Amino acid sequence: MDALYSLVFNPSIKYKLWLNGGFTIGFFILFIGTFLGTFIYYVVVGKNTRKYAHLKSWLFSLFSTMIVVFLLSLTMLGFIVFQVPDFESIPIDIWIFSLWNSTLYAIVFFFLFSLIFRQFKGNNRSVPIGSRK
Repeated sequence: MDALYSLVFNPSIKYKLWLNGGFTIGFFILFIGTFLGTFIYYVVVGKNTRKYAHLKSWLFSLFSTMIVVFLLSLTMLGFIVFQVPDFESIPIDIWIFSLWNSTLYAIVFFFLFSLIFRQFKGNNRSVPIGSRK
């Protein structure tokens, strides 16, 4: 896990705590959050209506997933792993990690999950890439 995150993030505080739980919890939040966001867009919404089968709705779903991953990463790492008492006490490293986790990696995982979920017979299978024939 630390190899994935060490490409863009190098914590300056409590490195052992990051290795023992921070990176794992951050990746778990990223994986579950992007999986659920993509699942909801393609399987739940895409099965019921064609109304949201365009790039604008896909980008909205991606953006919503990014916000959820950011907030969950920030709060769970800050309050559970590092046990800070309030938002003002959350170290800048957790803010930066949450930002990277919710932008770069969430976009990559959301796109990869999109390639998987678009295979299901739903109305959204041509988003974000055109339909295959």
